[in-house]
Amino acid sequence: MNDLCKIRKNKNMESTIIEEIDEVKIRTLIDNRIKATRQKDINLALTNFAPDVLSFDVIDPLQYNGSKAIRKRLEEWFSSFQGDVGLEIKDLEISCSTDVAFGHGLSHVHAVKTDGKELDMWWRETVCLRKIKGKWTISHLHSSVPFNVENGKASLNLKPTDALHSIPADAEDRSLSNLIKIYFSAYETKDRKAIEELLSEDFTFESPNDPQIDRATYFTKCWPFNKKVKAYKLQGPFENGNEGLVGYECETITGSKFKNAEYFRIKGNKITEVKVYYGALPSYISE
Repeated sequence: MNDLCKIRKNKNMESTIIEEIDEVKIRTLIDNRIKATRQKDINLALTNFAPDVLSFDVIDPLQYNGSKAIRKRLEEWFSSFQGDVGLEIKDLEISCSTDVAFGHGLSHVHAVKTDGKELDMWWRETVCLRKIKGKWTISHLHSSVPFNVENGKASLNLKPTDALHSIPADAEDRSLSNLIKIYFSAYETKDRKAIEELLSEDFTFESPNDPQIDRATYFTKCWPFNKKVKAYKLQGPFENGNEGLVGYECETITGSKFKNAEYFRIKGNKITEVKVYYGALPSYISE
């Protein structure tokens, strides 16, 4: 029985590792697609798509079938711009299994059209992928924009918010990812009560300059840094069960910026452990 449990545990660990590797491959594929679009490189862009790809675009017709249709669409789109195309994807989330994956995010294009007009537009995008002979390719792409129900027109001027403080501390979603976002949001809004409610009684904190400290010491030594925080931009969080890792850029009220990574562990709806990873703090940031 113990041997059987060990086998299952090893298989679960192997499966988790494979999924993490696949996610890295998919994110690399999407980065290559962004690069190809920025450079208006049609051939490079097409390497990311399956031959039978189906695309639901934001413009007519209802759908584009196959890579030849995607090529024609890209040729028309790229030729409508002067110079390179500015493209980014925000809040990209990816889920994958053995040979199927999907992701979603908010896409942003910023470019100058051949008629001199500027295009600055956000839209929603869902991407579905298949692994064929060990290679991930995009099999379905779904792009859309919301519309105004009063006038029936597409809402092309909407922009996502970078502000974490838009996430309420009492949000019903108590997933690990959202708890981490609420944690950083509390620093932006200086909301000590939100932090107190997030941290477990046996909470511990650790950083290169702080050996494992308890909850009370954390509030004495670490929490006062909130007075210097203007905003956080998060990369992730990346989840694995009750553990999460997030990279971030912190902007201070003086305009200086620095980057760190933090590890989180949760139990129930509480954060039980935080570990901060960084090198030497920039000279303009005092502890």
